[in-house]
Amino acid sequence: MLRKEFAVNFEEVLQNNERVIHYFIHKYRLTYMHDEMYQLALIKFWEIYENYDPALTNNMQQFIFTKLNFFFIDEIRKLKRNLDRYAPMECITYESYTDETLVDYTQFFHMLCDHEYEWLMLTIQGYQQKEIAHMMNKSVSTLKNYRKSCQKKLQKLK
Repeated sequence: MLRKEFAVNFEEVLQNNERVIHYFIHKYRLTYMHDEMYQLALIKFWEIYENYDPALTNNMQQFIFTKLNFFFIDEIRKLKRNLDRYAPMECITYESYTDETLVDYTQFFHMLCDHEYEWLMLTIQGYQQKEIAHMMNKSVSTLKNYRKSCQKKLQKLK
């Protein structure tokens, strides 16, 4: 019975804590994707509200603040992971495609060892690092070393 009474107050709790969502969007400088992050945070806020147990934590606002902070940190890490995953493609995509640059990339591909080339091709095809590690029978840290090596070799050509 207590849970039903507690659930009725969600709108009030949201109204009192909505500024926390805006605070984190501003704090982590996510204004370029404000609407998307706001919607995700509202969904997370509902989950936090549903999981709140006053017997375990008596300060609901502190509980919400802490859980939302961890949520935003996790979302930022996901965004960074996706950016890191496609880092080699960024180097290739933003170059102008003249005959001279195509020759440079041909030289770049010849500079790569077989494992680096295989890793790069699988990455370009969109496989995740864990999948590539399994296919190549290598560890994820080895693949990270391939990426660093490829980036260094690409920088030498510029």
